Amino acid sequence: MTTTVALVAVPVGKRVLAWWVGDPPEENRRFLRRLDPTFFETLYDQLGDIRNDRVGLLVQTHLRMLKDQAAEMLFALVLASIQAPIAPAMWLTKYNNSELQEMLEALVDGRQFLTQRGKIDHNWESVVDMYFQDLLLDDESQRLNQRAAIVKFLQVLSGEYLKPTNLAEYNCSKHGLRISPGHWVVSAGGKQQDGVKLEGSGYGTSFLIADRLVEGEQHYQLIDHYRCWNPEAIHFQIQVMVALSKNIITWLRQFNGDKNATSWLVPDDPAVFDRCWEVRGDYEEFSYVRPDFRGAEIHLANREELISMCHEKKPVILFGGGKSTVD
Repeated sequence: MTTTVALVAVPVGKRVLAWWVGDPPEENRRFLRRLDPTFFETLYDQLGDIRNDRVGLLVQTHLRMLKDQAAEMLFALVLASIQAPIAPAMWLTKYNNSELQEMLEALVDGRQFLTQRGKIDHNWESVVDMYFQDLLLDDESQRLNQRAAIVKFLQVLSGEYLKPTNLAEYNCSKHGLRISPGHWVVSAGGKQQDGVKLEGSGYGTSFLIADRLVEGEQHYQLIDHYRCWNPEAIHFQIQVMVALSKNIITWLRQFNGDKNATSWLVPDDPAVFDRCWEVRGDYEEFSYVRPDFRGAEIHLANREELISMCHEKKPVILFGGGKSTVD
């Protein structure tokens, strides 16, 4: 009895993996049938009662993280479809966050990258034309408006996702919950002045960002960063992301021979695309650092010196006088 085994070349970012599998299409179909993006929308619907007390802030902070998880899912599905449509099961199992971010940047910039069909350059317009063609409406005017809305949504979402402060907030949220949820206000002006008060949306987070002081060196300072967001807009974003993710899964299932994958989804109300980016409050984000060592003359200790400080149990060196509170 002869058993057929397939070797599939699977580009994942800049890596190329070897996937040994008995029946690639069947393995992909089995994997894709298990994916259910409605997880995100269902969880939001269960927890999305907007309250202004402490519990409400904690819940909305969790739902804010849920939005980035839904965005990661959508972008991973898109990139798997582009780079490895014959092996989405392996691609989605093996990609890491840095690879996803690097490839997403290439897609946003329209740069080429290796795929199972050679080197291809894509942008969001070509992605919509290739993977959402069956989703678009028959009426020419409506079709063009819908296409433009999906392209704009993906452009704005990817730009927001790749912002360094957004990635920092996402990492702080999902790794150890290193964030503080809540409302914040920026005030300018002394007690004798009317001053200016700028408020966020009422929902936001504060967290620390490690700011590199010297390029290529191991010298950092910590910056307090504050972001705010609109929970209603996030709900609409999740609805659109879930619909688009389901359509990508349908495309992948069809590509891998699943004749039962025929459902295509579009948000019921076209206005949902506009409501995705509604802003509440005066400020979206800002940073605060005290004192600020950027541009200051600092002692550039090398790695060996820092290791020596630890071995000698003297991890703190004070400059300019003063006494350390750390033994």
